[in-house]
Amino acid sequence: MFRKGSARDCWMHDSTPARRIVAVSGWIAQSRNSRNYDRHEKDPSDDAAPWMKSMKSNVWRSRLCVFALVFVSGFTAIAQSPARLTGKIAYIQEGNIWVQVLTEGIRRQLSQGGQAYHPQWSASGHWLSFNQSEKVNVIPIDLFGRNDTITLEADRSAWSPKLDEIAFVDHGALAVLRLEPVIRQKRIVFRQPAPGNIADFEWNPDGTSLAVATTSDGPDRITRLWYVNADGSSSREISFVRPLYSPHFEFAGWSSDGERILLWVGGFSASLAADGLPLVSVSVTSGDLQPVANDIPARVTQARGPGSAVLQYKEYIAVSPFGNRVLVISGFNRNAWTNKRLIAFNTATGNIRVLTDADKAVASCAWSPDGNAIAFAAGPDDREAGGGERAKRALAQRRIWIMNADGQQRRQLTADAKYRDEYPLWSRDGQHIVFMRMDTQNRISVWSVGVYDGTLLKLVDQIMGPAATDSWFGYYGHVAWPGFIAFSQ
Repeated sequence: MFRKGSARDCWMHDSTPARRIVAVSGWIAQSRNSRNYDRHEKDPSDDAAPWMKSMKSNVWRSRLCVFALVFVSGFTAIAQSPARLTGKIAYIQEGNIWVQVLTEGIRRQLSQGGQAYHPQWSASGHWLSFNQSEKVNVIPIDLFGRNDTITLEADRSAWSPKLDEIAFVDHGALAVLRLEPVIRQKRIVFRQPAPGNIADFEWNPDGTSLAVATTSDGPDRITRLWYVNADGSSSREISFVRPLYSPHFEFAGWSSDGERILLWVGGFSASLAADGLPLVSVSVTSGDLQPVANDIPARVTQARGPGSAVLQYKEYIAVSPFGNRVLVISGFNRNAWTNKRLIAFNTATGNIRVLTDADKAVASCAWSPDGNAIAFAAGPDDREAGGGERAKRALAQRRIWIMNADGQQRRQLTADAKYRDEYPLWSRDGQHIVFMRMDTQNRISVWSVGVYDGTLLKLVDQIMGPAATDSWFGYYGHVAWPGFIAFSQ
């Protein structure tokens, strides 16, 4: 039985390790005073000696409790400290591909001749692909005894999210090449319908199938949607009711359950598409179509049809690893410093939740690995900026933020006025966020920040080569970061 004021009370009422240690320090002082009183003032023949013996016993018992308390508190503090960030970063430096292993701090150049872009890691992180001179190069990384480079005669490719196999268009057909455990002969999984060509393709979340877009020849150029098994065993067309004046579409992603495909739909006008296209969700079984939102200005609604105006950037879409939630940076206008709010769309119910306020313009977003938190980059919304120094000032205030999946408990992770922070990428354990930083001289570096303790660490000194005077602008304030960096753990 513990008495009031004992070590157990310190433990119960001072819940954090730091407060527990402070409380215990004061209690130790109390114990020391009791010991001194016992040593100097007790008379062996005193009638109170039995009581003092009992007190001495309690003092020593409490000291053991204190020892256990401090030990457990220290253990708790150690357990709560963030793990060291591990993994590999592939990035572009002066037109070539470099890789840096974070635990080693040694960088390695993988390409020559420049013009390399869009690094992508395989599911295991053992292979890296990148585009160069209208071809796709695939290189083994950290595989013992492997130094062969595979060149694919294709201008685009996509890795399976589950296996080390890569899809690409090969002489008009969609092919898949398996690389592990051994390199196998490529398999053809889909042949284009004649006349026409394969315009786009996207893996589903479990890697068992792909969505394929084909475009017919001729004046109409209608884009068709297909569901293709990854083993090539079968394919079928998905018919859906298209929004008015929307003969064309591009893939934005899949829902995490593999039941719906996200599409940007619209015409063939690049000028109209630059301000955003409607984003819709299509069922792979029934072809049922749902608009993701309805925020297109009335003056363009007839020309575009229903749906949300979303810029055609993949980093504007983030699919939750669990459930049916999709993050979308929604808002008409090509200027990335205004009218860009983060919404959460439920692909099963069609419900929409707005997560950020109108005074913030969101630049990119990412789900945590457990789907319970959201990281995003945002700066102030400046509707009056048309470009120039005013737009640059707004973009320079972009910071990394984090919040719960429901938009609550929002907090800012970075705050250095010397940098513009963008493109958050979560570590696998959810304890770190890797992100891009641009300084006032337009030099770009790669950093990480601790989610719980805010510790900042520079990972790569500089990427993309010498800073250009207008590199801050990108395309109306948007920098296509996936074309320059990829992170794998």
